[in-house]
Amino acid sequence: MEENICYLTIDEFPSEDSMEKLNFLRKRNIPAILFARGDLLEQRPHIGVKAVRKGFVLGNHSYDHPDFSEISLRRARDQIDETDTIIDEIYRKAGEERKAKYFRFPYFNRGGTEKRTEELQEFLKDLGYRKPRFRDISYSWYREQGHHKFIDTYFTYSADIFRLFEKGNSIETVQDILEKMDRNRPEERMGLRSKKSNDIVLINDSPFEDQELSRKAFRKCLEKMLTMDLEFRLPHPHTNPFKPGPPTLEDFLS
Repeated sequence: MEENICYLTIDEFPSEDSMEKLNFLRKRNIPAILFARGDLLEQRPHIGVKAVRKGFVLGNHSYDHPDFSEISLRRARDQIDETDTIIDEIYRKAGEERKAKYFRFPYFNRGGTEKRTEELQEFLKDLGYRKPRFRDISYSWYREQGHHKFIDTYFTYSADIFRLFEKGNSIETVQDILEKMDRNRPEERMGLRSKKSNDIVLINDSPFEDQELSRKAFRKCLEKMLTMDLEFRLPHPHTNPFKPGPPTLEDFLS
């Protein structure tokens, strides 16, 4: 595997500065799945419409990001269903086909119990959700933990931007985030430098209190990845939506 494939996924979309981040990605021909919160899409539907028109893919990240092990099954279903309806409307307004439905649980909690997990997986299936067709995700820990079996989308590498805003952890600066990318420990979820597997990369688009720091971390992470042997792709049935060459004025105004 000469050049690893990177499937970029962005959580808690859209924030106030999402358009700046999307234009950054578009300028560099980096496609992504944007896992959107329903409440944030209701606040900023125009950003969702512009993202879809630019070629980004919207995924479902629940309505308001609860821990699914701490809410009732009925509320859990409502969290998925309400956001699904909002995303459908975004695609309708954008005049684009919603080719596939993807879901990511908040906090990666699939329900807390085996029974609840099975019920929610079945509910996702009934709504038409499917696991993204990521190629060659071959980390042993990923399969041993069963992530390849579930409909929802997990990850293999987290940029950990959210940790900049938490106390008491090893990520305190943007430089710490960049240094983590260089560690070649694939079985510890730090395999961007490894040739053992392609990667599903997670970056947050959360409404952090320090938006300037959030934007800087986002930009530096992607700039770093562009220097690595990574090819950014979307899973089938999507194709790279961006034409070769620099973006046009229409790309930024659409």
